[in-house]
Amino acid sequence: MPSFTIQDIDNLDDFFKGKELPKDIEIAKGSIVSRPLDFVSGHILVLKTHIGQTLYEPFYLRLLTFKDELEKKLNKTSL
Repeated sequence: MPSFTIQDIDNLDDFFKGKELPKDIEIAKGSIVSRPLDFVSGHILVLKTHIGQTLYEPFYLRLLTFKDELEKKLNKTSL
């Protein structure tokens, strides 16, 4: 079974479309994404090019982590 499917990638792509991304965001201790739009578009492109290939799973996992951290940040600002 592939580690990520085109549906997984499309779901992430849909999530990020229209979102206002912060200037930067920390996705792990000491790991800061300073150009989120480039980060997201680059990772989506790599994943769509290499659908389901285990070698590219770190791109998928980083994007999931980024999404989780962005949701946390958005939830904090909406309280």
